[in-house]
Amino acid sequence: MVDSYDHTQYGFLHYLLVFSGVTVLMMGIVTGEDNPPSFYGCIALSALTFLFAGCFAYLRVSDAGDALSLQFGPIGIFRRRIAYRDVERVEVSRTRFWDGWGIHGFPFDGLTYNIKGFRCVRVTLKRPSGLWRFKYINIGTDDPEGLAAFLKSRIQPPNEAERSPSL
Repeated sequence: MVDSYDHTQYGFLHYLLVFSGVTVLMMGIVTGEDNPPSFYGCIALSALTFLFAGCFAYLRVSDAGDALSLQFGPIGIFRRRIAYRDVERVEVSRTRFWDGWGIHGFPFDGLTYNIKGFRCVRVTLKRPSGLWRFKYINIGTDDPEGLAAFLKSRIQPPNEAERSPSL
C-alpha cells in the first residue's frame, strides 16, 4: 500500500501568458498618451493575463487524508478535492488534443485537469455531485503509473488477510 502521494507537474504555457501580458502592457504604454481609455484597458487586460499566468504555472496532486487534492498554482484559486469514497475505478489513460490544458469539461468525456502533455489518470466516480456533474475526471500527470497505484491502494477494500479477527 502506498502511504502518501504528492507530485507537482510544471507547465510551460504560463510563459506565453507572461509574454502576452508584457506585450499588451507595452502597447498600453505606447498608446497611453494619445488615448487614455485604451491605456486603462491595456493595463486591465495585462493584469488579468498575469493573474492567469500565476494560476496555471503548475498542477499539484496530493493526498489530503480522505481525498485527493488537485491544485493549480502558485496562486491557488483553481482547486478540487476528490473524496476516495466517491471513486469507483482508476485507469491510466491519455487525453486527446482537443481536451487541451487547464480545466475543461466535455459531456460524456468528463472533466480534465491538465497542465501539459497528454498522459493522465482517468477517475470514474460512483455518484457525480456538485455543480459540475461529470462522471469522469482526467487528471493530467507525468507520473500516471504512480498516481494510479496510489489511488487504487486508497479505493480498494482491505483483503480478508489484512483484517484483524473479530471476537
